[in-house]
Amino acid sequence: MKVILLAGGRGTRLAEETGVRPKPMVEIGGKPILWHIMQGYAHHGFDEFYVACGYLGEVIKQYFIDYSRLRGDVSVDLRHGTIDVSSATDEHWQVHLVDTGQETMTGGRVLRLRDELQDGTFMVTYGDGVGNIDLTSLLHFHKQQGKLATLTAVRPPARYGGLEFDGESVVSFTEKPQTGEGWINGGYLVFEPGIFDYLQGDSCSLEIDALQQLAGDGQLAAYRHPDFWQCMDTIRDKQLLERLWSTGEAPWKVWDMPSPKPVNRVASLNGENGQHRSDIAKSSHGSGGSSRPQMISLHESGMNEKEETTAELPEMECVTFWRDRRVFVTGGTGLVGSWLVRRLLDLEADVICLVRDWAPHSALVRNGLISKVTQVRGHIEDQALMERTLNEYEIDSVFHLAAQTIVGTANRNPVSTFKSNIEGTWSLLEGCRRSPTVKQIVLASSDKAYGTQRQLPYDEDTPLEGRHPYDVSKSCADLIAQSYATTYDLPVVVTRCGNFFGGGDLNWNRIVPGTIRSVIRDECPVIRSNGKFVRDYFYVEDGVEAYLMLAEQLAHRPELIGQAFNFSNEHPVTVVEIVNHILEAMNSTELQPSILNQASHEIPEQYLSADKARDVLGWKPLWSLEEGLTRTVDWYRQFFVTGELPGNSIAANGVREESGTHF
Repeated sequence: MKVILLAGGRGTRLAEETGVRPKPMVEIGGKPILWHIMQGYAHHGFDEFYVACGYLGEVIKQYFIDYSRLRGDVSVDLRHGTIDVSSATDEHWQVHLVDTGQETMTGGRVLRLRDELQDGTFMVTYGDGVGNIDLTSLLHFHKQQGKLATLTAVRPPARYGGLEFDGESVVSFTEKPQTGEGWINGGYLVFEPGIFDYLQGDSCSLEIDALQQLAGDGQLAAYRHPDFWQCMDTIRDKQLLERLWSTGEAPWKVWDMPSPKPVNRVASLNGENGQHRSDIAKSSHGSGGSSRPQMISLHESGMNEKEETTAELPEMECVTFWRDRRVFVTGGTGLVGSWLVRRLLDLEADVICLVRDWAPHSALVRNGLISKVTQVRGHIEDQALMERTLNEYEIDSVFHLAAQTIVGTANRNPVSTFKSNIEGTWSLLEGCRRSPTVKQIVLASSDKAYGTQRQLPYDEDTPLEGRHPYDVSKSCADLIAQSYATTYDLPVVVTRCGNFFGGGDLNWNRIVPGTIRSVIRDECPVIRSNGKFVRDYFYVEDGVEAYLMLAEQLAHRPELIGQAFNFSNEHPVTVVEIVNHILEAMNSTELQPSILNQASHEIPEQYLSADKARDVLGWKPLWSLEEGLTRTVDWYRQFFVTGELPGNSIAANGVREESGTHF
């Protein structure tokens, strides 16, 4: 990806600095602001730069000529008059320095590079503004929109300090916060070669001529970046940036963050002393001649190609990734959704939940957490509602769990299942496609999407061949997600899990909670099927951590887009065996199950391979089947003693979210 840096202006409002050097060479922390901008692009893998030089362009050229020479070892042969330089730079950049004219306007400078930019999408920015823009997400957003141009819309810093009141008392003072004073063009643009049809000569202004016309033609998209951005127009701006840099608080210094690398997820979640991550979170609260560029190569050791790795977020990033992140959860009052919402709140995320029906027995209601999330009331199939929600709440991450999940219900009324599971999926994903803020989408599919297969366990290459209504609905939703990823580069990943179980599932027709309740009542448990169906049973907290981990990695690894991952503890058992496990855990083996043999239109054997999740994500389950069952039994024992949901664990009634089937 080629990056154009507009570096030819005079910077008259910064005359104290620009009398002897162009504005992009004004230093912040001993480095030109141009260097800071390039570091930001290179951090995202964009490291071929075209610097459009103009005023005092020779200063920029000399800087990069000396960049390699003066940072390495120099050997001078006085006898033969030769100089050998061993480069010592860490930057793997290619820098093309192009004379684009002293008086050329911004659009004209881009036009002069036309011959170099005809081979595809390219990026452009100004040489005087820095920010912590997610440039990878910006590029993905641009591709999703299918327009000729995308600009990064930013909120300028307020001119004055901000006050917050409690009655007549000031409770907070913020010096010139990044506030909602309107959106402006912050640079960091992405263009297609068709942009050149809008550029006419050296006097063309990129902003006044090209962008305004593109907007009128419906060919300009805006990627909204509500976080840090700062231009350097005046000496006061320079002093602000210098202060941030010198105090180690420069938000744009993204290249200094630890690169994603494998870590022990279990250690990260359980803490050094075995404490679980949720407990840690709670306790810590036209024309114009084309000039051939002068090219300086700062890359001496071969291109640093992107490789697919098992990279994982560093431990501290895992904990802080979700802080203040706006997360939309569909199916948030169900079993997995309730645990997920609780974890997100523990991690200080800003959670927005889609709620179709008011469920007074839902754990989110009974434990009071419903008051800590923003509720959006309505149906997942309502595309207009999805678009409004994603837009108005400026959603960053989406977890799509909402679905009609009961096999019996699907068999009795397939149309309502198809509407929820299929139409609901495309309505949400279309809303995400049109949203400029959504960066990660985790879509919960199911092992049912694979259908009946002769070869087990299922892996991610197994074809999706659902035949019964519920299975077909999950196959379709899965394929729709992959279609949006492939066609529009929508940042969506798919999870395929088995039957979730865990505390808080109050749907007593499901085998795990139903069996536990029967034992507590000193009754024989009831098995609806013949007891021989083979299934994966997956503990709900493992599922939640897998979802969070996948979203975290997707933020740093665009190669994951469109991929599906099986999550399983790889311990398949029959229905009779899972019942016997529960009876043993509850010391009630004398209560033998009653087998009704009434199930129909269900897949006899289903279980998953988690090899891909282990190899690509570095994932592994945190709890064994037995450990998960023990935690679940403890939850229900407390629930039946007190009649209230245990305070240290939260879940719900399993309504309308991806949780598993009944046996």
